[in-house]
This record gives sequence, C-alpha cells and structure tokens, in this order.
Amino acid sequence: MKKYILSTMLLGSMIFSSCKKDYLDTFPTTSVAAADALASTQNAIAALNGIHRVMYTQYDAQGQAGEGSVNLFRDYMGEDIVFPLANGSTGHATWYRWQNHNNVNAGDMRFVYRFYYRLISNANVLINGIDAVPGADADKNMIKGQALTYRAWCHFQLVQLYGKRYDATATPNSQLGVPLMLENTLVGQARATVEEVYTQVNKDLNDAEALLVGYTRTGSAAKSNFDVKVVQGIKARVALTMQNWEAAATNAIAARGGYNLMTNAEYLTGFNNITNQEWIWGSRQIDDHNTFFYSYFAYISANFNSTVLRTQPRAINANLFNSIPATDNRKKCWDLTGATVPIPPGGARVPYQ
Repeated sequence: MKKYILSTMLLGSMIFSSCKKDYLDTFPTTSVAAADALASTQNAIAALNGIHRVMYTQYDAQGQAGEGSVNLFRDYMGEDIVFPLANGSTGHATWYRWQNHNNVNAGDMRFVYRFYYRLISNANVLINGIDAVPGADADKNMIKGQALTYRAWCHFQLVQLYGKRYDATATPNSQLGVPLMLENTLVGQARATVEEVYTQVNKDLNDAEALLVGYTRTGSAAKSNFDVKVVQGIKARVALTMQNWEAAATNAIAARGGYNLMTNAEYLTGFNNITNQEWIWGSRQIDDHNTFFYSYFAYISANFNSTVLRTQPRAINANLFNSIPATDNRKKCWDLTGATVPIPPGGARVPYQ
C-alpha cells in the first residue's frame, strides 16, 4: 500500500508545486507526501483532487480503470449483459464466466481490493490531519467532509464484495467483513465484523453530511466532488443494503431534491455527459486525461474504437429485453438487429445490440 499513498499525494501536490529537479528529488516517502499535502488547505484541496482523479486512472493492467471497471465486474456477473460472438474479444470474460471472483490469484481481484484501500489510505491522510492545517474552517470542513465520504463509500463497497451480506433480521451481524482502516498505517488490521463496518460507514456519512452543510460545488468538474446531496444519496444506498427502507426513502428523497429527471429524449442520448440534469455524482475526465483502451468506455460503449467493442459488441439478454414493456422508453436503448446502433469502424453488428 505504501507506493499508493505516495503516488496520489504526489499527483495532487504537484499541481501547486514547481517541477524543479530538487523538489522531485526530495519527495521520496509517504510521510513527506502526507506532510506536503497538509502544509496548507490549498495543498490539501490539490490532494483531494488527486483522489478524484484516481477514481478513473489505469492500474496494473488494461481493463482496470478504477470505479468504472469495478462497476463492470459486478454487472458482468449478472444476467443482463451478453457477449454474443464466439470469436470476439474475451476481455473481462472471466468475470462474465464467474471465474475471477473465485480465483484468489486473479490480478483483477487484487486490483479491486487495493483500489478501495488506496482511496481509503489517502482519505485518512486528510481526515486525520486537516484540522491542524492553517486555513479557513469552511475549506477544512469541505476537505474533511469529502474525505470522510470517500472512506465511507470505499468501506461500503469492500464489505459487500468481501463479506457476507447484511441481514437486518440478525443484528448484530457478527459475520466477518473487512479490515476497518481509520488511520494511515501500513500495519495490517484484523477483519472487522459486518456490523462494525456498517456502523463506521454510517458514522462517517453522518459526520460528512454535517461538515458539508453550506458547501456549494463549483467549476467544470463540480460533480466529481461530494456535497450534501451526494452524501444523502450514498446514505440511501447503504440503508437499502441494510434493509432500512424508511431511511432509504428519506435520504433518497432528500438527495434528489433540486434535480430533475431526464426526459425520454435525453435518456436516449447516451450516458456519457456529466452535465446530464439527473446526475448527482460522477467523474469528469478532462481533455488531457486520455482514456485509451483501459477505460470504462472501451469496454461498454457502442462506438468506442477498441478491439473489445469492435469484435465483441455488447448486447442485452433476450429474456430481459422481452420482459420490458413496449411502452417503456428504456426498450429503445437496444436494437433487435443492431442496424441502427452506432459502431466503431469495422465493428460488428449483432441482435439485441
């Protein structure tokens, strides 16, 4: 984990530092990186932006693109996505075949685990150090609130992936979950119970919500940041997982306040524009952050010019497609022949594309 702490802090801190050779030569350890990030609120904001960035960077291998790839791994193991061509690309197919999650030596399994703990580690630097940083309280509250949200989000994802599911009828849930990392340490921690993990997740989210009251997101990448609405949305998801239906409904209603649903026409324009009026939280990849062939887009879109999508276009399970009523606007997202779907040059067309 040590190199992960360093790399994110370096990314964030260098935004506000010159590229002099002596600066790079005196940036060798995680302790220096953390100290630099906590030298001012300006540096801490840069470090926070670095955390936003690692949500969609490439990791150890192609197809490991942060949160987007983890979302794909989970979706592949459902029954709605079809890999239609026997001779097409098999990128990510080991998830589709239910092989990767049972293989303790799989590189993708290591990636998922290290990805979330990397985010937690960097968030902990800010959570545990920002109070002592010189600067305005409003800035420090914003930084700490967002870092707490990251820590909660990541522990929430980890406990669902590596622990048995929460059972509201069996509290406290004493089954083993994942290690709770609340300090920025390289010392391994024992697995906490599922109940303990969810308790900490909810505490972090409640603390974050209080700190982010009054914070307004601004800038071209505003939706990459957490505000109160995002926290409420995550609280709704956590409550759903814990089968706390009332809390889920309350937080979901609060989260969507001020956001309009997409129109039917907007729904059919594709889900690749962060300015979409319905979206509350998302990553905006700026022009100089190239996606290349590791990205989420290279594995799921209709017309990204990657080998994966040219030779193995994505399709919907016919049973699921047939169960969608004809009056449901969502049914227009697929084509029974593939004839009207935008494809990359040389791309294949398949039924239910």
